[in-house]
Amino acid sequence: MKSNFTAVILAAGKGTRLNCQKENKVTKKLAGKPMIFYTIDLLKKTGIDSIVVVIGFAQESVKQILGDKYIYAVQKKPLGTGNAALSALPHLSQTCQHVLVLNADDSAFYQSEDINQLINVHLKNKADMSLITVIKNNPQKLGRIIRDKNKQVTAIVEYKNANQQQKKIKEANTATYCFTKQFLQEYLPQVKPNPISQEYYLTDLLEIAVKNNKQVSAIQLSQTSHFQGVNTKEDLQLADKKMKQKN
Repeated sequence: MKSNFTAVILAAGKGTRLNCQKENKVTKKLAGKPMIFYTIDLLKKTGIDSIVVVIGFAQESVKQILGDKYIYAVQKKPLGTGNAALSALPHLSQTCQHVLVLNADDSAFYQSEDINQLINVHLKNKADMSLITVIKNNPQKLGRIIRDKNKQVTAIVEYKNANQQQKKIKEANTATYCFTKQFLQEYLPQVKPNPISQEYYLTDLLEIAVKNNKQVSAIQLSQTSHFQGVNTKEDLQLADKKMKQKN
């Protein structure tokens, strides 16, 4: 068991492109099961028992299906992933030393090996921040991974902030991270709102880590099919079909 790890599941977003009204998109079903259940199952298989679920939009719909087995952190306003993670900080246990952050709308197809690999590299390298990246022929609107000449990850550029050259990069961010609790507590409050969207991006922590000479690690997902975002009705249909075939 990973007793010094806490997982933070981000499940506060509005799901605008899925036209969610009264239910959060993480309650949408894949092969008859709410997609957030796959994330919970994944964490249990990985050996993480301590779970904080960040809720916001249509929060009652999430609480209704998960019940009172989990700790909930409420993101009061939709101010981005950085702000969502910040709302989880007060809920981390005293024994927590490392924090795994992942999204409930793109982690349904992850295998426990993917998460364990991230955790193992994070611990082995004594990293302050570790992340999973994925190579995609068409990464669409995913944030792009910037590496230096030594192949070290130095930044994540959000799609809406990327220039034409950066948009050609095929290595993308999966928004699945490991942090030391100490790093999060010290640097997450320093994230500033994005000038374009006015949201607080968790991705900005990478640049902050590099600036402060913190240890950053990254692994590439061995199977790109394990990363499946659900943002549109087409995405949902595709993921539902894929999960039915998998099961």
